[in-house]
Amino acid sequence: MRKFVIVIVVLVIIIGVIAVALFNLDRIANSRKDYFISKAESATGRQIEVGEIGVSIRGGIGIQLNDVTVSDDPSFTAGNFIQADQLKVNVALFPLLKKELKVKKIILKKPVFMLVRNADGKFNFDSLVETGLEQPAQAGETSVPSGDEGAGAAVAGSNYALFVAMANINDGRVRFLDQTDKSEIHLDKIDFAVKDLRMDKPVEIELSAVLLPEPEAAGRSNLKLTGRIGPVGDPPVPEAIPIELDISIDPISLAEVGRIPLVAGRLPEGLTAEGPVRIESHLSGTVGDMSVSTAIDLSGCNIQLADRFNKSDNIPLRLETDLQKIGDKVTRMPGVRVTVTDQ
Repeated sequence: MRKFVIVIVVLVIIIGVIAVALFNLDRIANSRKDYFISKAESATGRQIEVGEIGVSIRGGIGIQLNDVTVSDDPSFTAGNFIQADQLKVNVALFPLLKKELKVKKIILKKPVFMLVRNADGKFNFDSLVETGLEQPAQAGETSVPSGDEGAGAAVAGSNYALFVAMANINDGRVRFLDQTDKSEIHLDKIDFAVKDLRMDKPVEIELSAVLLPEPEAAGRSNLKLTGRIGPVGDPPVPEAIPIELDISIDPISLAEVGRIPLVAGRLPEGLTAEGPVRIESHLSGTVGDMSVSTAIDLSGCNIQLADRFNKSDNIPLRLETDLQKIGDKVTRMPGVRVTVTDQ
C-alpha cells in the first residue's frame, strides 16, 4: 500500500510539473509572439507570417505555429522563400518552471522551399547567410523582455539563423529554379534530422529525399545523406566548419540528368544515354577545404556515342574520381579509375 501511495504521489508531482511548464509555455508563447517573430525577422532579414500559435506535447513539449511563411528576397521574387504547414519549437522542460525558454529542436512539417539562382549566379538565400553572419554572437542564453508578471524567458543559442537552418524537416519539398539556363529541379519527400544540435560539438545529420528517379522507382527515396557537421563554433565561421558526409543516390535516371540544360549543353553531339545510375560520394575536410571521392555505377545503362562507343545494360561499368574543393575552386585529381568487369 505504501509503495502504491508513493507511486501516486510521484505521478501527481510529475503531472503538476508538466502542468506548470505548459502554463508558463502557453503564457510565453502568446504574450511574446510578436517578439519572437520580430527576433526571427531580424535574424533572417525576411518578413515572417504565422497563423495560429499554441502549445503541443506530442513529440515533446513545445510551441506550435501553423501556416508559417518566410518571404523571398524581393530582388528575386515577390513570393515566399519558405512555406510550411507547421513549425514546432521543442523546449526543455525544467527551464520552463523558471519561466525560461531553452530551445532543443525546431521541426518543420511539410515545408516547401523555393530556391532561385539568378542570371548573375547569385542565390536567393545568399542574403540569409550574410544576415546570419552579421548577427552579434552572445554566449549562453539570450534574454527575452519580461512578461506581465516580470518573468523573463530565455532562448538558447547565439546564432538564430544557423539554428533555424538546421531545423528537422518532415515531408518537405524543394523547387530549384536556375535562371541562368531556365532549368528547374524538384526534390520531394525530404526528411532531415539533426541529433543534439550544439555549437561546440559535432552534430549527426541524416537526410533522405526523391531526386530524378527512374519511372519504376517514382515516389521512393533514392537520395540519402548521413554524417557529421561541426563543431560549428560560436560565432560560426562557415569556411572552417568540419564535415564528414556520405551521399548515395540509388538510383537516379540518367535520361533525366541528361535533360538538365546545364548538363545537356556539355554533352558531346550524338550521345544517347538512359538507364539507372548509382552514385556514392564521401566528403571530408571543412566547408572551405574539402576532399570529395565519388564512384559512379553505370552498369545498368545503355550508352551510345555515334559509332565510336556502344555500351549495353549488360556490361558492368564503374567510374571513380577524386576532387578537391578549396574556396570556390574545384580541382579534379589526376586520373579516373574505370572498372569494366564484375570485380
